Amino acid sequence: MRRKLEGVLSRALNVTFLYPSKDRKVGLIHRSTNRLLKSWFTLNQLPKLGKGPNVLLILATAPHFLLSIYALKGWLKQFDLRIGYVMDGFPVSELDQRAMSNLDYLFVMNSEITREIQKVHGVDTHFLPLAIDTSNVGLNQNPRWIDILGYGRTHDQFHKQLIQLAHQPDGPFYFYSTSASSDIEDYHEHMLLQSKLLSHAKLNLCFEASNIPRFQGLSPLLYRWFESWLWGCNPVGRKPFGQGVDELMDWENSVIELPNDQADWLLFLQETLADQETLSANAQRNYRACLLQHDWCYRFQTLFNVVGLPTPESLQVCINALQLKANQLPINQVFQVAGISPITV
Repeated sequence: MRRKLEGVLSRALNVTFLYPSKDRKVGLIHRSTNRLLKSWFTLNQLPKLGKGPNVLLILATAPHFLLSIYALKGWLKQFDLRIGYVMDGFPVSELDQRAMSNLDYLFVMNSEITREIQKVHGVDTHFLPLAIDTSNVGLNQNPRWIDILGYGRTHDQFHKQLIQLAHQPDGPFYFYSTSASSDIEDYHEHMLLQSKLLSHAKLNLCFEASNIPRFQGLSPLLYRWFESWLWGCNPVGRKPFGQGVDELMDWENSVIELPNDQADWLLFLQETLADQETLSANAQRNYRACLLQHDWCYRFQTLFNVVGLPTPESLQVCINALQLKANQLPINQVFQVAGISPITV
């Protein structure tokens, strides 16, 4: 996700990427016991700043990475704005005041924790949902040969039911990962395979994540939903219920929710797979929603608005191109056949 985001930034904005690395001279025990140590990150090169405004944006998958701000040393004060964005769930207690004291703004993916962070750390904190890079992705209108796709975190009980169903002679084709490791040897190769699978799948298993410890009982909209929508999959499972999520997925069938009774799940799934017209209509509408609402360009337009900066012309050009692409999509008759309307914004 972060690498895809970098691609959007490089196209839409005038940016310089800096990649702090952990200082090998500072061992794990030293890092965990020496609270006087501001940061264990180092930079091989320092940025070249222009006339301004010069904006520092720290993209962090975990709160501790915000401490990499100190790798800039004396250059830190030369930025006009210093912004952090934590792109995953975390306990508020993991935010380090040493990093917070040097930020003008903090953006997080959970709306519910913004007030607490602002109260505890005094930094202006805002909700910024995740998004996706829609560039170079077209909607596959051909027949999809994967009935159900499952990867990463899933619902254990549902997975067991699906295994039994898939192994029946006339059962659906259920493609899932049997690996327990999250390590990836080649990121580019992984993304090519992932996108190929998504573009050929009818349904993708997506369950809200409030039971995952790092989300602390909260239920944000996660990246797998955007992946499903963009590649024309139908997310099936349980909808996230976090604050602000309804507005982010406010079109019909943005998720196909399973019945409350688990005993009805398999029959419901078989009936869903049999309705090819509705699945196809959903795929088109989900894809269009990504172009109109969920590309990273829209998130950075929001960020610029929040911090009081005008939308850069290059970013606006990208947004205009997204909207033009969405409006030029052929509205297939399958919408009318299925009795639903395409999304409009």
